[in-house]
Amino acid sequence: MGVKINEVLERIFEIEDRITELTDNFINYLENESYYLKLKSDVIEYTDYMIIKIDVPGIEPEDLKIFQKDNNLIVKGIKRKEYNDEKVNFIIAERRFGNFYNIFPISEDYDLNSIDIKMKNGVLTIKISRKDDITIIKKIEVE
Repeated sequence: MGVKINEVLERIFEIEDRITELTDNFINYLENESYYLKLKSDVIEYTDYMIIKIDVPGIEPEDLKIFQKDNNLIVKGIKRKEYNDEKVNFIIAERRFGNFYNIFPISEDYDLNSIDIKMKNGVLTIKISRKDDITIIKKIEVE
């Protein structure tokens, strides 16, 4: 018994319709306000302090919130749309807008009461000082 070409084509079209539906659902998910953007960041440790740098292009300072919970530093906010959806016809739409939420676990070696925050050229820089009573132990090579 062979398979009829019409049955194969019908199955291919069903799969194509399902892929289109999944793609549309995914795009709707990305555009939903409950979707959280993931901002690019670096965490750099120095001898006396740590620096967290987060790319925040197009985000206004008043749309940022930085707070501490337990030993975590939390940066959250919103990247707002710049246009009215009803009157816009996109040719290309690659930029994402919406809420963002980044959590940075901070070692107990750092003083979360000693934080310096600056924003310049679309980069948020958070400097956290190391606690004074911490002794840094250097690695000793054993031969």
